[in-house]
Amino acid sequence: MNRKLIITKIREKIVTAVLEDEKIAEFHCSNEHESPDIQIGNIYVGRVKNIVANINAAFIEVVPGVECYYAIDENPTPIFTKKIGKKPLCIGDELLVQISKEAVKTKAPTVTSKLNLTGKYAVLTYGDTRAGVSNKLEKSEKERLLELAKAYTTESYGVIMRTNAKDADNEMLQGELQRLVQEYETLVTQAPTRICFSALRCAPKEYLTELRNIYQEGLTDIVIEDKTIYIEVKGYLEKEQPEDLEKLRLYEDKLLPLHKLYGVEAHLENALK
Repeated sequence: MNRKLIITKIREKIVTAVLEDEKIAEFHCSNEHESPDIQIGNIYVGRVKNIVANINAAFIEVVPGVECYYAIDENPTPIFTKKIGKKPLCIGDELLVQISKEAVKTKAPTVTSKLNLTGKYAVLTYGDTRAGVSNKLEKSEKERLLELAKAYTTESYGVIMRTNAKDADNEMLQGELQRLVQEYETLVTQAPTRICFSALRCAPKEYLTELRNIYQEGLTDIVIEDKTIYIEVKGYLEKEQPEDLEKLRLYEDKLLPLHKLYGVEAHLENALK
């Protein structure tokens, strides 16, 4: 099966469509002017604002005025940048937290101390030291990837190999794992020097994370209509996924917009019905 990814703009929305044999099979939409604040994956130096003992939870302020829910029993190994008292968690403590769920209606965003650094092929998991492999892989692939994952686990973090790892050789996988380890080590080294509410890591925009998360088998083209988005995607691929640069191209036909060529708008309206 030939697969293609196209990115286009429709009414101030950035639409990413996945095509399988030239037919649209998947949609992802994001706002053109999306805010980088409180986005899933962001890592902050937060401050404990309140502790609610009867639900064994705390509320941690990650930016001024924004408090996030934090389950104390689910986070046994936080990384503190400032510790106030001797109790496991005290009001005023400052620690590294990552947004794991966005706010929903009246519910506050959720944060965790179990930091995840996600790549195209693997995820580094601080606070969970297990080596794991995607269940979608065959046994022979699982064995190869599990051995590789075990080689990178430590007493602080584990590694999970993603489904896309099956199409990558060991050299490529090791390169990404080394980059994730370096990112983690830089994060924990810099954290004590940063002031409260600092954002140590901001997740890429949604249409960039789709480049990382899309199932890669059979992917031949990444086609982008907007030049600004093209430049941004090119920079992201150069840094994070250089093996995919050869798939990238800019669509420049002014007479027939990309979303018209593939009927993206009509397919999207049908999907929303």
